[in-house]
Amino acid sequence: MGHFFHAWPPAIFRRWLSTLALGCACLLVGVVAGAGFGDGTLLVLSGAVFLFSLLRAALRCRAILREDYETVQGVCIQISERPLQKCRKVRFLDADGNEQTLLLGRQARLRLGYRYRFYLKRGGQPLFNSSWLQSSLATDQLLGYEELGEYLEDVSVEKREQ
Repeated sequence: MGHFFHAWPPAIFRRWLSTLALGCACLLVGVVAGAGFGDGTLLVLSGAVFLFSLLRAALRCRAILREDYETVQGVCIQISERPLQKCRKVRFLDADGNEQTLLLGRQARLRLGYRYRFYLKRGGQPLFNSSWLQSSLATDQLLGYEELGEYLEDVSVEKREQ
C-alpha cells in the first residue's frame, strides 16, 4: 500500500493527510471532553466532523485515483485581496507567457515572483472569472499547490487591493 501513495503528488498527499488528521483530532477531543464532562452533544458533533472529514478524504482519494484533476503551473504576478470574501484573486504567467487568473482561498500562502504548481479538480464550478457566488464555491476546487522555488526578477509583479 506504500507504493499507492508514492504516485500521488506530494502537495495533494499532504492536504489529504491533514484532512484525515483534523478529523481524527476532532474525534479524539470530542471523546475525551464528552467522557470528562458527560456531554453527549459534543461527542455527536465531533463524530459528525470526523465522518465528514472521512468522506472528504475519500472523495479526494477517488479524484486522485481517477486522475480527475489538472495541473496548472506559472509565476505569480499579482495577488488581489477580495474584501468580504473568503478568496483571493491570483494572476500568474504560464510557460507560454499567457496570463491566467485563479481564485484561491485565503489560506494559500503565495509570494509574488515565485513559480507555483496548482492541482485543481476538473469540472465543478469554474475558477476563472467567477462571480461572487461562484468564487465562494471555487475555493474548494484546489486540491493542493507547491512552490517550485524559482524566483524570477525580470517579471513585473504587483500586489494591490480591490
